[in-house]
Amino acid sequence: MDTSILRILLSSDAREAPERVNGLFRGAGIATQTHRITSTEDLAECLRDQRWDLALFEDYNLELDIDAVMDCYRQQQTDTPVVILTEKLTTEGIVEGLKKGAQDVVLRSLDAHLLHVAKRETAHVSLRRKQITLEQNLAEVSDRFELLMAQADDAVAYMIDGMHIDVNEAYAEMFGYEDVDELLGIPVIDLIGTDDQDKFKMFLRHYDAAEVQELAFTGIAADGSEFAAQMRFAPASFDGEECTQAILRKTPTAPTVSLGAVDANIDPVTHLHNRYHFIDALDEYLTTASADGATSLLYVGLNQYAALKSRMGLSGSNIVLHALAELLKEQFGGNDNFVLAHYGEDSFTILMHDLNADAALAAANDLCLLVVKQLIEVEHETVQCSCSIGVVHLNSAAFKSASSIMDVAFFALEEARQQYRADAPEAAVKLYHPVTDGNVAARFNVEEIIEKDQLRMLFQPIINLRGKTSEYYEATLRLFDTEGEEAPIDALMQSINQQLGDTTLDKWLVLEATRKLKEQRDAGKDTRLLINLTQNSLLDEAFCSWLGVALKAAQLEGETLVFQYQETTLTHYLKQAVRFNEELQTLNCQMAVSHFGRSLESFKTLEHLRVEFVAIDGSYTIELQKSPNNSEDLRSLLLRLNESSAHSIVPHVENAATLASLWQMNVHYIQGHYMQSPAEAMDYEFADMA
Repeated sequence: MDTSILRILLSSDAREAPERVNGLFRGAGIATQTHRITSTEDLAECLRDQRWDLALFEDYNLELDIDAVMDCYRQQQTDTPVVILTEKLTTEGIVEGLKKGAQDVVLRSLDAHLLHVAKRETAHVSLRRKQITLEQNLAEVSDRFELLMAQADDAVAYMIDGMHIDVNEAYAEMFGYEDVDELLGIPVIDLIGTDDQDKFKMFLRHYDAAEVQELAFTGIAADGSEFAAQMRFAPASFDGEECTQAILRKTPTAPTVSLGAVDANIDPVTHLHNRYHFIDALDEYLTTASADGATSLLYVGLNQYAALKSRMGLSGSNIVLHALAELLKEQFGGNDNFVLAHYGEDSFTILMHDLNADAALAAANDLCLLVVKQLIEVEHETVQCSCSIGVVHLNSAAFKSASSIMDVAFFALEEARQQYRADAPEAAVKLYHPVTDGNVAARFNVEEIIEKDQLRMLFQPIINLRGKTSEYYEATLRLFDTEGEEAPIDALMQSINQQLGDTTLDKWLVLEATRKLKEQRDAGKDTRLLINLTQNSLLDEAFCSWLGVALKAAQLEGETLVFQYQETTLTHYLKQAVRFNEELQTLNCQMAVSHFGRSLESFKTLEHLRVEFVAIDGSYTIELQKSPNNSEDLRSLLLRLNESSAHSIVPHVENAATLASLWQMNVHYIQGHYMQSPAEAMDYEFADMA
C-alpha cells in the first residue's frame, strides 16, 4: 500500500466512527483521512468532485439504507473500491454484497480481516489507476509517433524479416508510390536493383540486430527508374514486437566532396567515414607501416548515450551525433594524415598517422574538454555531452589484424570510462600500451607477482538500505611494486585481457577471498563477498569444477560468494556466461553484474542470466552528485530494474545529499567512500545504517 494518506469514505450512523476507523489504520502504520457521509447527495458530491482510495459502507446504518448507498455509488461510475461492513456474515450476504458492486463483505468485528482487505483493494485500485495513466501516455506517444512519421523529412520504414510493416509518406514518395499502404507487406528486396539484390541478401544474413549498420544500393521506383540510395538500419520495436527501422536517403551519383567519393563508405548521419572504411584503413596501415612508425588511434565514446537516446529519441540523438562529428572535423578534418569515422552508434574513431602517443594523448585530453564545452541545440533544448577516449599507440609488430587493434582500443575506452566515473568526469582518457616482445615493461607475469606478494585484497562494504542482516563486501584488488609502493593496476588488467584463458589471477582472487571470508565467518559474522573476476574464468570450462573443490577446502557454503563481471564482459561472452551461470547455481553461488546501464541492450543481457545483484554504472552517480536534477535517468533505470528479481547496487556514493536522493529511489544497496573506503579489514559497523 502507498505510504501517503489513505482517503476513506465512510457510511455509518455513529458520529465517532471516523475516529475509530482512523485509529484502526493508524495502528497498522497507515495514515488516513476519513469522511463520514450524511446522505446520498453528500456521497454523490464526494465521488464526483474528489478521488477516494476506499469506501466502507455499513449495511446496518439506520440513517442511510445500504441499497440506496450502492445505487448512488454505481451511478457515479467511480473506480473507488467498496467494502461492505456487516454485523452478521453469511454466504448469502457475501453474494448479495458482491452483486451490488462491492469488492468484499467483512464482519464488523474482524479488524485484522478488514485491514488485509483494505490493503488488497487499495493496491488494486492504485495499479488500475497507474495502468490507465500508462495507457493514456502510450496513446499520446503513439499519436505523436504517427504524427512524426507522417511529417518526417526522412524516409522511414519498419520491417520484420525483410518485409515492410510500416512506412511513412516520404518513404513511399521516394519509391514513387502515392499510398503508403501499397508498400505494406512487400519485401524490401523487390525495391532493390537486380545487381544489388545478392548484396542485400548477404547483408541481411550478417546483420547484427543490436547495432546500427548502413548499406548502399540502387533503388527501383514504381515507374522502373533507378536511383542511388543509402539505407541505415537500427533496432526498433513496433506494436511491442522487435523489428528493424530503416532510414533511406538518396545519394548523389557523382562525388561531391573528397570524403564522399565512395558513398558506401560514408555514414549518412554524421557524413564521416563509416566503420567499414575505417577497418580498411587499419588493414592498409598493417600492410604498409614500419614497425617503429609513429601512429596512434583514438576511440571516442559518448558517456551515457543510452540515457541520452532514451530521452531525446532517435532524431534528437542523431542531431547530437552530427554536432559532435562537426566538432571532430573542425579539430582533425584538415589533416590528410588523419582518418575520421563514425565507428559505432555512440562512438567515433580517429586514425592518426605520424603522431606519437604523447601527442595523441594531448589531443584526446583537449577533445574531451571541447566536447564538454559544446552546447548542442535539440528542439529548443540545450544538450551538453561528455566523452571518454581510449588511446592506442600502434605498432605493426604488436597487431596481426584490424580486429585485434579495435579490441585493445575498446579495452582502453572501457578503462577510460571507469576513470570518468571515479576521477575526472571532464577529461577521461586512457593510453593503452600494446604488449609485445619488445615492450617488456608492459608485460606481467602473474605467477611472479603473486610469489613476490605484490597483490593486496581490500574490502568495501555494501550497505543494504532495507535493513537486511547479511554483511556484504566487495573484494577489490591493489598492485604494489617491488619497493612496496602502490602501482597502477590498469596495465596488469590490460595484460590479462590479452592472455585469454589464463585463470591464474582469477584463482588467486578466489583463494584469497575465501581465506579471508572463512576468518570472518569463524568469528561469528554473517559476511558474504562479491568477487570481481575476469573473462578468463568464463572461458575456462573447468573453472567451476575447480571452484567446487576450493569451496570444500575452505569449508564455505556457496551462497556466501557472489561472482561479479562487468556488463560488457557478459555481453561479449554471453554464451560462456550462460553456461557458467548454470554451473554456479549447482554450487549455490550467485552472479552479479557491474557497470550496468551503459548499453542500449543492457536488459537483454539480463534476460539470459540469473543474476542476484546489479551494480549500476558509476557515471549515473557522478551525474547525480553534480546536481539532484540529474536523477531522472538513474530513477528510470532503477524502476525498470526493480521489475526484475535482481537487487540493485548504486556505487560511488560520496556525500549525504546523494544518499538522501537514493533513499527515495527504492535502491536496495549502496556503496562508496561516504560509508567507508576499501580497507584491508572487514570491520564496518553495519548497524550504523540499519
